[in-house]
Amino acid sequence: MRFCIGIDLHGTLLDKEWKIKAELEQKLIQTLQHLKNFSKIYICSGNDLVFVNQYLSEEVRACFDGYILETGCVISDKKHEKAIVQNEVIKKIKDLEIFLKNKQHKEVKYFARRLATISMFTQHEGKGDDPKSFFEKIKKEIAESRWANDVYVTHSDVAVDIIPRCHNKFTGLFNIAKGLPTIGIADSLNDLHLLKDAEYGFIPGNASPILLYTLNNQGKQIYSLKNFNGQKGIYQSKCDHTQGVVEILQSLKEKL
Repeated sequence: MRFCIGIDLHGTLLDKEWKIKAELEQKLIQTLQHLKNFSKIYICSGNDLVFVNQYLSEEVRACFDGYILETGCVISDKKHEKAIVQNEVIKKIKDLEIFLKNKQHKEVKYFARRLATISMFTQHEGKGDDPKSFFEKIKKEIAESRWANDVYVTHSDVAVDIIPRCHNKFTGLFNIAKGLPTIGIADSLNDLHLLKDAEYGFIPGNASPILLYTLNNQGKQIYSLKNFNGQKGIYQSKCDHTQGVVEILQSLKEKL
């Protein structure tokens, strides 16, 4: 059976310093290359094409069929980006971004380049504040604004993201899967739908506590990866970041 796999970037494929350690890269590449024999494999990120090209080596990028970017709002063939959000919605997002920039929130290191979403980074390459408290602040601010019905607020381990409603990483993956069973590998709250709506969800050991809490609160049981035997569900590796992804991919290679 063929599958469609979406792998998150920040906190999952990349470690807390936004890197893939040299000693893990070749192991990762070999496992991805094997899985490509029976799967479509995509980066599934809140980031943009420029970021992916900057932080992944050419050899790693070659293992992927394409990218699902900006939390499911942009699709990329690895050379070009295409927003799949309606133009009138994008205009509202841009108006909201101007509003937020004018607020000059001290927690924000920078606004990342985005076509159809907003990403306010509170960290850069391991330096800066955890975005969780800022997330609560922005969530309240948006709820009291004229954009409340147009967007939702989420976060990764480095940024607070504002996304058009009805779009998420899973909707992007589902759009590309074309009926293939889906597999999500991810670690943060902005990956919630990718993990709970895919046929198979996998989480590295460093997963965000708020993600785990939310999944449990929604009735999703999280099993140890060592118990994975091909059954649908959500599983967690003991290993963090890239090492966790390699362990998950090797388990997929053996069990599916």
